Amino acid sequence: MVAAGADVEEIASASAGAAEDALLAARGDPALSHVVWLLTQLPLAARAMDFEAAAGSVGIKAGTNASLMEIITAFGEAVDRAAADHPRRTDLGELARNAAAESLTSLVGNRLPNLFGSTASDVRLELGKFASGDGFAILARDFFARLARKHLDYYLSRTVPPNVGPGHRLATTRDHADFNAALELYCREASRIIQDFAGGWFGKTHFSGGITPEKAGRFAAIALKKISAEMMRRREDDA
Repeated sequence: MVAAGADVEEIASASAGAAEDALLAARGDPALSHVVWLLTQLPLAARAMDFEAAAGSVGIKAGTNASLMEIITAFGEAVDRAAADHPRRTDLGELARNAAAESLTSLVGNRLPNLFGSTASDVRLELGKFASGDGFAILARDFFARLARKHLDYYLSRTVPPNVGPGHRLATTRDHADFNAALELYCREASRIIQDFAGGWFGKTHFSGGITPEKAGRFAAIALKKISAEMMRRREDDA
């Protein structure tokens, strides 16, 4: 389809269909569950009086004066420790860890006065804004959009490179950039369904016994199923 010049949305839909079984099979990945859980806990820790203690209680070993980059590094290390040597770990878990790092860098970093000159208080203030239903909804949608994009690219990366260059479908760097931008947009649109669901889930779960890793894992599984169903719907609409 890439070589034949098919529309990017058609290619993305077909890729999603081909990867659907792998996506659904990986829903129980411990790294994925832990990433989603930490995405709920880090903003809550940022609102705590003692950030270092609150973050440490969920495994994020970041000091009181940690920068955003240091917090993100500690976040990734916490995921690795939690999922180390787990028999159910899959490639999707690693993609999730990277997607979370990108989401935090983008959403929090873009709100800071200066990414490398901001104070620790600035970082915690912006992180804390995601500790609400509306805030987490934005974070969750961004994360799952990036995860879906990485998941599709995991498969497309084997197909696209031979079709890049003079005489091929993606003849110029601009063609390649446009293709990637269209794929990114497709994943952003497919993940829109997550936003309302995530916001309601966060508020209800946080105030009804708290968010545990198990509850976060179930939420992640439902979110992936919703995105998969949305991509399937789009594929059927295109047929």
